[in-house]
Amino acid sequence: MIMDTSVWTLIITVAIFISGTIIAIVKNNSVRKVISIISILFICVLLVYAINNISSESQPTRPRTNNSPSSSAVTPANTPLLPEIEDNNNNDFTPNSPEPSQQPTSTSTSPQPSPQPTATPAIALSFGTPVSSSITAQTASHRYSVVLTQTGRLTISITRDSSIGVSSVTVRLIEASSGVQIMSDYTSTTSTSYSKSVDLEAGTYYVEIVKRSSYTGAYNLNISIR
Repeated sequence: MIMDTSVWTLIITVAIFISGTIIAIVKNNSVRKVISIISILFICVLLVYAINNISSESQPTRPRTNNSPSSSAVTPANTPLLPEIEDNNNNDFTPNSPEPSQQPTSTSTSPQPSPQPTATPAIALSFGTPVSSSITAQTASHRYSVVLTQTGRLTISITRDSSIGVSSVTVRLIEASSGVQIMSDYTSTTSTSYSKSVDLEAGTYYVEIVKRSSYTGAYNLNISIR
């Protein structure tokens, strides 16, 4: 605890006064000597303590320095600043920044699928009644339906004109309910007539005349059962 100089002066004065009073009251010389020595020692201690405190008061107070780093960042003098570069789209970026990737615009168009030959719906056939039709590039197959009310042998006959008829076709026989192919054959290019017989159970069947190779032309179809 640091006291003012006047306070220490008052304390020392009071101590000297009290010591002198005690010495004057005491009659015994030996006791006076002891009290005098103790008083002198006490006053000396007070003087030393007072001088130390007074010197502490006289020393100027050093301002406290703030060693904490400054909040503002300082750029080193030897560190070059990266220049900003402006691209063609007015977007600022630095050389260290990756350039935005650009997706190439595809100008190629996907090839359009070529038109596929279409199959005509199934046409009901009657026994003994010939049907005439033609195989073309657009109509590459014909489907005919045959209904057998009982077990029998179905005969498929195909004829063509030698000049305008189709040279060859594929002939297929399919069970309608299951889609199972029972027979697949083709007509000869050297003959103008074709005939095929198959034993069948009662039911509905499809006879398909399908384009073979690049042959096109007319044909006549007839069926019979026995």
